[in-house]
Amino acid sequence: MSTSDENPLRAYSSLSILFVDDDPLITSIVVDHYTEIGFCVSTACNGEEALRMLEQELADIILCDRRMPVMSGANLIETIRERGPEWQKPIFVFVTALTDRRDRYAMLPSKPDGFIFKPLDFARDDLRLAQILKERSALSPS
Repeated sequence: MSTSDENPLRAYSSLSILFVDDDPLITSIVVDHYTEIGFCVSTACNGEEALRMLEQELADIILCDRRMPVMSGANLIETIRERGPEWQKPIFVFVTALTDRRDRYAMLPSKPDGFIFKPLDFARDDLRLAQILKERSALSPS
């Protein structure tokens, strides 16, 4: 079993994460996992609550479910992407059980940075998230 020191995300643990999901069990598991790696993790149970939190302070990474009550993740990313340049900085990754390719294609106009699929598998998902962070940092001007 891998320790958090060997985790590819350790290099990015100074970043903040906002995890948005209406399932309290998944939220608890995700918060425990990323906190153990060293991330500062905030949570919201729907897109509307997440938007209020982001208006106070933008997270570096937004991990968000697609389907939630009140405001879906799909509506949240659309709202974020419509705002000014500062709002383009957070890395937005859908964490979803919607694995059909058509669901991903439907979200491409909103420009998510990637997708992580439920059920969660942190060995796989942490590698994917580290890859997304590496790709995004390579695109960012120094």
